[in-house]
Amino acid sequence: MHLRILITTMVILTLAGQTAYSQACSCGGAPLLSSLESSSAPVGAWQFGLTYEYSSIGDVFSGTTNLNDDTRKRSVHSALLEIGYGISSRWSVSMVLTLLQQERRTTDAFDSGEFLRTRGVGDGVLLLKYNLVPLTVFNHRQVTLGGGVKIPFGRTGLTSGGTLIAADMQPGTGAWDAVLWGHAFQGFYRTAPVGLFATTSYRITGTNDRFSGNRGGYRFGNEFTSTLGINWTPTTRLEPTLALRYRSTRQDEFINDPLPNTGGRWLYLVPGIGLNLAEPLAVRFSGQLPLHRDLEGTQLTTDYTLSVSVFYTLSKKQKPLSIF
Repeated sequence: MHLRILITTMVILTLAGQTAYSQACSCGGAPLLSSLESSSAPVGAWQFGLTYEYSSIGDVFSGTTNLNDDTRKRSVHSALLEIGYGISSRWSVSMVLTLLQQERRTTDAFDSGEFLRTRGVGDGVLLLKYNLVPLTVFNHRQVTLGGGVKIPFGRTGLTSGGTLIAADMQPGTGAWDAVLWGHAFQGFYRTAPVGLFATTSYRITGTNDRFSGNRGGYRFGNEFTSTLGINWTPTTRLEPTLALRYRSTRQDEFINDPLPNTGGRWLYLVPGIGLNLAEPLAVRFSGQLPLHRDLEGTQLTTDYTLSVSVFYTLSKKQKPLSIF
């Protein structure tokens, strides 16, 4: 018992300097849950989505207070590939794969500091989806439920100068997680070119043994994400969207003890615009701006996010799109 308390205390003290301004983000920076916005793929069709996302992490918050501290900056470059296939009118499957590059820079009063960069394959998600209410030409409503796992593809043992890098700077979490997911859409196209959409996901995290010689390990906090928005289609080529995204994470744990300066609640404004370049090909630009942040302790958190996505649908009824 005394050994466990000693180990826990030492690890918390070690991590405190690394997580006091932590990103408090799942999967070492990979925006996995917020990327799961696509509905199910049509029957017999393959859907491909390639997204690049840049996150600027430069705000320091203590609870709901912005401390205006510019001594630490972080950025995350994420590449996400989502592949979906429609098994039937009810069932579909999708998978998300990620690549990450994270950078952290610290400065002090003497304009000196440290720079750390990590990169590698991130974790992935595999989801099985069921169309409770399928979307059809005559029915502009869709309700889809899904469940799956987060697969720990990413590395968790990267070191710097012989010291294990903080968990939130690693490409992966090293743990299998359960993922619950739901999507709903209601169109009003008979009266106006407008639709409402909502996506909700919940991640139940597992544990990664980051330190040998103990009976537990590091566990990221469970994560809940919900997005509610509206889309407008004035033409068949253009689709502006505006959404609110709420995200909540519990505190991270080490050997079942909560770690300080982790976990919180965020509310974001998510504007976007989609362009249908050709029938199977579409491009989407979006951003994410924080409206409210309520964090546990003092943390470095996201001040804005920018992303661009390319979507391509390949079905049996169409010829592949030539890019030459």
